Amino acid sequence: MSKTKVPHRKKPAEAKIPKDNAFLVSIGWIALLSLGTWMLYSSSLKFDILNWDEKHYIYEQSMTLGVSWENIQAMFSKKVLGSYNPLVLVSFAIDHDLSDSKASWYHGVNVFFHILNTLLLFAVVRKLGFRPLIAGFVALLFAIHPMHIESVAWIASRKDVLMGFFMFSSWLIYLQFRKTKKWYTYAFSILLFLFALLSKAQAVTLPLIFILSDYLQDKTWTWKALYNKIPFLILSLIIGYVAVSGSTFSADKYAIPLSFIDKISYSLIALWVYIYKAILPIQQSAIYAFPEKGSQQFILQLIISTLLVIGAAWLIVKNFRARPLIAFALLFFLMNTFLTLHIVAVNSSLIYERFAYLSYIGLFFLVALPLGNEKFKKQAPWFFAGVCILFAYLTSQRLPVWKNSIALWTDTIEKNPSSSEAYNNRGDYYNSAGVLDKAFEDFTNSTKVNTKQPNAFNNLAVIWFKRNDLDKALVENQKALDLDPEYAQATSNRGILYFNKGQMDSAKFYYRKAIGLLPNYAFAICNLGSVYLKEEKPDSAIMYYKQALAIQTQYHDASKYLGLAYLKKQAFDDAEQAMYNAQKMSKTSDALQVLSSEYVILASKAFHNDEKDKAILLCERAIKANPQNAEAYYNLGGYYMTLQNLTKTRENWKKALQINPNYKEAKEWLERIGG
Repeated sequence: MSKTKVPHRKKPAEAKIPKDNAFLVSIGWIALLSLGTWMLYSSSLKFDILNWDEKHYIYEQSMTLGVSWENIQAMFSKKVLGSYNPLVLVSFAIDHDLSDSKASWYHGVNVFFHILNTLLLFAVVRKLGFRPLIAGFVALLFAIHPMHIESVAWIASRKDVLMGFFMFSSWLIYLQFRKTKKWYTYAFSILLFLFALLSKAQAVTLPLIFILSDYLQDKTWTWKALYNKIPFLILSLIIGYVAVSGSTFSADKYAIPLSFIDKISYSLIALWVYIYKAILPIQQSAIYAFPEKGSQQFILQLIISTLLVIGAAWLIVKNFRARPLIAFALLFFLMNTFLTLHIVAVNSSLIYERFAYLSYIGLFFLVALPLGNEKFKKQAPWFFAGVCILFAYLTSQRLPVWKNSIALWTDTIEKNPSSSEAYNNRGDYYNSAGVLDKAFEDFTNSTKVNTKQPNAFNNLAVIWFKRNDLDKALVENQKALDLDPEYAQATSNRGILYFNKGQMDSAKFYYRKAIGLLPNYAFAICNLGSVYLKEEKPDSAIMYYKQALAIQTQYHDASKYLGLAYLKKQAFDDAEQAMYNAQKMSKTSDALQVLSSEYVILASKAFHNDEKDKAILLCERAIKANPQNAEAYYNLGGYYMTLQNLTKTRENWKKALQINPNYKEAKEWLERIGG
């Protein structure tokens, strides 16, 4: 009886390449990947900081405004925008200290990490046993694919590039451990994995990636292979639990609720869109619309995606032993995509391009298959070179959309006119820029597109407030609260409206209600302090201002108002300390100008109370706080005149005129006394 011969499995193709040549080819690829990625993304260093989470991370989080032990403790104990990414916050704090919050620096760091990730991926693919050509094309596709623009050009996506850096590093060290069996390489891989988890929870898939890479290298899989993954799996469970527990912030609080069947349907459709955009990355958008349930587009995409999933499952089973690379590539893509689908967390966008940063690596492996096939040995490199040139061109054309908020949201509205978020965000930009008419138009369009989204109504109330129409502001604000009675920001804003109407009891009611909804809402706590300051109750005001500062240590407005409260108590040293602290917290703060002006007012009161020496001392404090306060010099000259000290009088009035040559009163009085 004849035995069937089992064909000998060929070693990876790099065995045919002399080691010296392979090294030189690898060096060439490293140079190409580094220089090419930099050339493609270097223009992003001129981009602005966007109003899509970036301002919140960079300017509105006191813990990212500098590295300190107190800030680091806060980073590791709090979530920001519902996510637990402490190492991302640490990186932003370092950026702040090194660059003073310059946008170019933040963008440059993202590009730097993307280049490192590209090189690390090249090293990982080589370590898996692939030729430099295959490793180079996989890494090049990763570097230039248009769907990765969001992860690189969007500062808030630092979590993706930082996670990628630590994941790829951990993976590379793990592959080295498989070779050397050294315990310290294993321990280092675990540490790097922990850093990846602390950058973004999506890194929980790394132990599964290790299992896949073991299978790819060993061409088989056994339960024994799980043993050295146990510490990684334990860390995944711990950080995964921390990431999802104790948070009241969903992926999108106001996303339309979906049934379980709908979640599965839209997850399948999203999977299809990810695959389609990997092949043909055109008509990209920051936010993708959901196809209407039951529509022709919905049914067609659902059928296509279902067939693709069935086909992928068939390919995985069919090739699990015979062609492990196919199974590896498909499982890598599906596994890393799954966590981003609506069956896990419902978002306001069908897909987010940043979610493809890791998962597309599986597809890139799949696409690179022909490069290792002898049949396509001559044609494949030229074909892939053409694909890479096309993708690089598409990336260069798409990249400028991320240069500022106007460009981003205008593009999103053109691609997805049904996006209330895009209208709202563009309106927010116009509002910040003081273009109230355009802001009002965008907020109104946002409410028309989605009548159930309270943010735009709240923003309309802000516009009416800025137009000094408090009654209309209250109407729009109430619409927001009708949609979401637990909307803390709108509740606090209602307190502001009543404060400006002079209805202090109502203002206090809504501030307290906002604080009840969000106990660490420093803005509402500070505003509550301002009610007591208005009511001439400085002790209560001081208590609330200090409370706000305990929560948000770099809250410069709270520190400024704390100084005003101390001034009410004539506690001048405490007032100055608070005001100078406010100025240190923010270079744009007007705390010292306010302090100087308040001293001038207090000096005037003291003078009219026949306290001339006190008036002089207060004016001197005013000048110390703001040496450009011409009024302080003018009044000080007047006070010295009543003391018959004409030398000091002339000196101060001349200084007032030096600061303000058009100071009419100072000029006239100098002429009168023969100045």
